[in-house]
Amino acid sequence: MIIFNIFNNCIEAFLFSYFVNTFFDVKPYKLNILLSGLLQFFLLELGVFINDSGVWLTVCIILTNLIFLYFSKHELKFYYVFIILIFNFLILFSSIIGLVLENFILYYFANLSILLGQNVIGIILSKILLLIFTYITFHKNIKFKVFLDKEHWKIILIYLFLMILSIVYIGYTIVTDYDNYNVYIYIAILQVILFIIFGIVIYFFSKMNNERLSQLQMKQIKEFNKEKLSIIKNIRNEVEEIDHRLFYILFQVQYFLDNDEFDKAKKSLEIYRNQLTRTKDILITGNQVFDYIISLKINELVINGILVNVCISISQNIFFDDYNFINSITFLLSFFSEAKQIHIYIQQSNYFIIIRIISIEDKLDIDLFEQFLNVFCNKYSGKYNIENYKLEGVRILLKIPE
Repeated sequence: MIIFNIFNNCIEAFLFSYFVNTFFDVKPYKLNILLSGLLQFFLLELGVFINDSGVWLTVCIILTNLIFLYFSKHELKFYYVFIILIFNFLILFSSIIGLVLENFILYYFANLSILLGQNVIGIILSKILLLIFTYITFHKNIKFKVFLDKEHWKIILIYLFLMILSIVYIGYTIVTDYDNYNVYIYIAILQVILFIIFGIVIYFFSKMNNERLSQLQMKQIKEFNKEKLSIIKNIRNEVEEIDHRLFYILFQVQYFLDNDEFDKAKKSLEIYRNQLTRTKDILITGNQVFDYIISLKINELVINGILVNVCISISQNIFFDDYNFINSITFLLSFFSEAKQIHIYIQQSNYFIIIRIISIEDKLDIDLFEQFLNVFCNKYSGKYNIENYKLEGVRILLKIPE
């Protein structure tokens, strides 16, 4: 029986670890499953040793999974707690159903209890059910998505946690108080039914909240498109103005050539060539407004005689087309308008933006520049480093809002 209990605890510990690490795609995957599983197995065995497999053990198991998630993800969300509590409920639900089925089987085959031992059938059936639930979750790609604000999350998680603890307490009493076995079984089933009803209420409440969020998102998209249209109109006006200037320059060239004023014609052609450089360097990142406006800014620097090297690697994201962000980047580049040469690096890494600008022979006003960086980085939860910037460049790290 001791070996069976060890085997049972081992399955439960590593199945819990496997579920959490697989569900959240934790890296390093195998190492986390091994370490988390071993620690949970140790806690389960400790519970057996001190004869306490109730509330405190459940709390320790939940905290263990949350701690491993925090160190792997470097953040802790209400959703993480919710999923861990859900799987904890599945363990309890499987155990109660296993005990009910065992009670039913022993009613017809009483000798099995003497042959196999107390609760062995229930434990085996509960682990089979838990394996089935786990398989269905990953096979059907069930995500248990719930869309709630922080205040609602707090209420639901507290209620959920207390309900699980009450089921744990009742389950622990079932296996220790045989005189009232059937009574506690019925109470546990009632608790499970209440839990399921509560889950249905959460689902419909989440659905309503998701619809509200979708409406707000649509409103934001409309406002963004309106702002984007305004920017595009301004860009169109600027392009028309450039076309008008280029036509006028060509008209001047023709006039100077007709009057044999070759020096003036040559000067006008030089102006024409410089104007053309405004459309020479075009960014293509998939963010149309960002691409065009930053391209204009880069070409403006080129027109001023600055040698510009650009390396931008970002994904297509509504954030990059935000007017305030684009305006901040153009303002940032304006600080280097008197440099001889600049290298511009903008790279995206998951939810962060890495900006690095290396300039040669600039006339940077450090105090004014640092004031701008403080405002810029505070706005986007970022940080910067300008120490030894003449050699290593200006380094900026920003967080992309979720």
